[in-house]
Amino acid sequence: MTDKQTVLKQLKEHVPLSKFSEEYQNDKEIVIAAVKVTEENLRYASENLKRDKDVVLEALKGYHTALKYADKTILSDREFMYEACKIEPWSLQYASDEIKSDREIVLMCVEQSWQCLEFADMSLRGNREIVTNAVKINGQALELASEELQNDPTLKKMAEEEDWP
Repeated sequence: MTDKQTVLKQLKEHVPLSKFSEEYQNDKEIVIAAVKVTEENLRYASENLKRDKDVVLEALKGYHTALKYADKTILSDREFMYEACKIEPWSLQYASDEIKSDREIVLMCVEQSWQCLEFADMSLRGNREIVTNAVKINGQALELASEELQNDPTLKKMAEEEDWP
């Protein structure tokens, strides 16, 4: 068995990536195998691989918190964040301010999970279409909307119908 095969085997046995040399922390195949076991392993990947879209998306499949270990530049990449939010809408919480202001991405996230409205830019928390979609899923979403929309009679009625107090 080669050294690389040994490392891959140990990763499957939940040995953390931090226990291996920089050579392995900079090896894309090794790091992808590591993040498939736990997204926490992204923390120990080389800086270069923390910017690698394939690696980070693979880590994201484990849980959205993987993005806290990703390079910050990738969180501003619209194409990447669109894909990340398709996999896991809660990825929005780690996105750059610019992405949190992107109507299409925010709407997609809210349609998958109304709670993601909390992470949207305030300008979009005042967007009737986005808030309406969230309130249709759960009336509590109205609490996350702009003050103006929270006071909107139509949305208040809709929220009450969705069991919001």
